[in-house]
Amino acid sequence: YQIFAKNIETLKEKNLKFLEMRKNEGKTIYAMGAPVKGNTLLNYFGISKDTIPYLVEKNHLRKNLFSPGRHIPIIMEDEIKNPPDVYYVLAWNFKKEILKNNQELINKGVEFYFPINPKE
Repeated sequence: YQIFAKNIETLKEKNLKFLEMRKNEGKTIYAMGAPVKGNTLLNYFGISKDTIPYLVEKNHLRKNLFSPGRHIPIIMEDEIKNPPDVYYVLAWNFKKEILKNNQELINKGVEFYFPINPKE
């Protein structure tokens, strides 16, 4: 368990450092998706709406809701007029599909960051 705990702390530090760096660069950061695992990550890492002001979802059942614990508002993907500079992807298990389906945003320079890299 100690190795697992150390790995999680390393992952937390890496993610917080990335977010702080992008924030200091003046970048806007939204989270993509609002899955349970993603909310667990946000809560454990202590990521607040000061860093990530919105969780972006496709599922309209989550419209106008807030993330548990951090109370980050959930907005619909089709309501975004200007994309953020960075998407912090909470549905990391769909990495291939997300990158494939968002090629237009990637071509415009939007960065997609996966806090956990799924095994290929």
